[in-house]
Amino acid sequence: RLRRGSKQLNFEFCFRHSQPIRGGRILLNNFLCSDSCMGVIKAIIFDAGGVIQRGSGLHFVSSVRDKLGLEPAGNAVSLVVFDRDMNLGRISVRDALAKMYPNASERQMREMLLLWRKEWPTDWEMIELVKKLKEHYVVSMISNSDPVHEERFREEHVLELFDKPVLSHKAGLVKPDERIFKLALHSLGVKAGECVFIDDAIENVEAAKRLGFKAVRFSGIKQLLQELRGMGIAI
Repeated sequence: RLRRGSKQLNFEFCFRHSQPIRGGRILLNNFLCSDSCMGVIKAIIFDAGGVIQRGSGLHFVSSVRDKLGLEPAGNAVSLVVFDRDMNLGRISVRDALAKMYPNASERQMREMLLLWRKEWPTDWEMIELVKKLKEHYVVSMISNSDPVHEERFREEHVLELFDKPVLSHKAGLVKPDERIFKLALHSLGVKAGECVFIDDAIENVEAAKRLGFKAVRFSGIKQLLQELRGMGIAI
């Protein structure tokens, strides 16, 4: 507790790395605390595709081109990255692929479904990080997802590592809709300020920040570890 004139400033030293007091404020790594520090982190919430899973929609398009000689129709390449209807659970993966590749034969469709299942392979180094974090925090997931990858996650015993994961095709909501973030908070029983959210898509990171999450845009595990440690996260 510091007294500055008639104003009292309270500081909670809840992080390992602090910098000197400057004008009544404490700088904790890249976060500025004034009057009160950041709340204690209780939960860490991951995106799946591009974070827990490697790969991308564009890589899928490339694989289909190389192995089947097919190109997505018109601007359908954008659907591979984010097919809202599929991620909302309104249509199947097969129907989504039929929109992207309307001229595909039945044989090509079967092969594309196999390619889709193999796309976005699980990053097992990230899974080891999840296991370490679970020793100290609630670890969950918010994913724009589909039934095919949910099934594979279950077969790999990955989904069971996450507390009450929110999958868009089951929730009927997709990121960056703020309602899917609020659903996760309600399910976990935590506040936005008590959570770190990790995603590779900037629009999802910004949406989380607007709600009060401490959000990190993911570009690789080394970068993530550095940022988490900078927040004082125990790893």
